[in-house]
Order: sequence, then structure tokens, then C-alpha cells
Amino acid sequence: MVFGTQTARPSAVVETPTNPTVTNLTVPLANTEVSVALVAVKKLSIRCRGTSVIQYAYILGDSGVLYLTIPRGKSEEIDGINFTGTLYLQTSEAAQVVEISQWV
Repeated sequence: MVFGTQTARPSAVVETPTNPTVTNLTVPLANTEVSVALVAVKKLSIRCRGTSVIQYAYILGDSGVLYLTIPRGKSEEIDGINFTGTLYLQTSEAAQVVEISQWV
């Protein structure tokens, strides 16, 4: 009598992020998209050094249309990824610095 079967499922390989890199991205104008290239990023942290709201997206032109928001004084941490591409962002105030920490 067979009560059930089990199927072996492969597990995802999660690599521990190493080699942190810090980027201080200057955003000179409010509500104007800027970009930063990311290569093989496993973990990402984004915050504004000033008092601005950050809007970010992964598609050119979307940081003002279809975006994610980081409120004033908050940060965004994205872990467990393997991302190569461009991050597009803008701030609600001029002359801001966005701090981006990335681990590969």
C-alpha cells in the first residue's frame, strides 16, 4: 500500500553578500530622474542624506510614473537578490545626496 510520494525539489542557492560599495549620488534638481548602474548586486540599501522623499524604479522614465517611494528619514533595504541593471530615481527636493550601499 502506497500512502504518498515525495518529490525532491532543488533549493535555491543564496549567496552571502560580500564586498560592500558605497555610492553617494548627487541629485541636483527636484523631480528630475537620475540613474546608477548596478552589477550583480545581492543586497541594496538606499536612503536620502537630506530631508527629501525618494521615488525609484527599474525602468527609464518610470521614477515619476510607476515607482516605489522611500519616505523622508527612512531607508529601503532589498536583500536576497541578484540584480544587474540600472536604478532610476528622483528626489522631491533639489540638491540632495542619495546614499546607496550595495553588496555583490
